[in-house]
Amino acid sequence: MTRRRTCLIAGIGLIAVALLVSAQVVSQEKAPPEKAPSEGEQAMGEMMAKWMKLNAKGAEHKKFEKMVGVWDHESKCWMAPGCEPTPSKGHAEFSLILDGRYIQQKYFSEYEGKPFEGISLEGYDNMKKKYVTIWMDNMSTGISMSMGTTDKSGKVTTYFGKMDDPMTGEKDKEVKYVAKEISDDKVVFSMFEKRPQVGEFKTMEITYTRRK
Repeated sequence: MTRRRTCLIAGIGLIAVALLVSAQVVSQEKAPPEKAPSEGEQAMGEMMAKWMKLNAKGAEHKKFEKMVGVWDHESKCWMAPGCEPTPSKGHAEFSLILDGRYIQQKYFSEYEGKPFEGISLEGYDNMKKKYVTIWMDNMSTGISMSMGTTDKSGKVTTYFGKMDDPMTGEKDKEVKYVAKEISDDKVVFSMFEKRPQVGEFKTMEITYTRRK
């Protein structure tokens, strides 16, 4: 009796195993084959990968971190070559925005006894491989834009752009800006423009010193 029972249990076990294997085979046969991505899906994936690479932060964006903080500044402005410069003082606040991709400057000073405020935004465009800046202030209604590159030393960036001159009525006047890093705590920013029969000359120089 015991032997018959043992054989019966063993037989049931074998049948259960056979049914399980059979079910797995049928399940595999019924499962739809893995679908290969279409040409459109492949193209979209490649575009997304390229987009991510072009919009990733790099060493150029890392440099913005050095400017974060409050800086005191002294400026000189020349109305014409050879004339005495007009001095002014103030301070500027630099902060990172949009996940560190851009740096914002809030500039405070005085002009002819009136408060002067300006805002600049700067970023590095991975596609253009250039630094891009815009400037606006409370004494104009225009927004000026410039683009620049840094020399091999990594300490001098030269920008070229255009601006409107309300004093002369000239539109899209070509200008050049040069930002020179003297040290971690000192930066000199200069502005140049061209005039007929004069050529290029410096119209402004701002020396930034980090406040400690």
